[in-house]
Amino acid sequence: MYEHDGSLRDALQDYARRVPEHLAVAGQFLQLLDEGGEDPFARSRLAGHFTGSAWLVSADGRRVLLTHHRKLERWLQLGGHADGDRALAG
Repeated sequence: MYEHDGSLRDALQDYARRVPEHLAVAGQFLQLLDEGGEDPFARSRLAGHFTGSAWLVSADGRRVLLTHHRKLERWLQLGGHADGDRALAG
């Protein structure tokens, strides 16, 4: 298991309890935390890694703020790679 602060683990376990229909997805993220080897918060881990993102939605719920990703040629929600930072929400 890679060293991390546990707050993400706690949040995933809490989410799985509150939204049982997403238990399998939460389990996949928990497995990523438990796998040995490369840092699961580093983009160099090509088998999968954590990223952070946010949705900015207008008060009326009709519009969202997106950014254009030049390399992917797609409009995406704001966010990106953690680059080793475990504080994804901060």
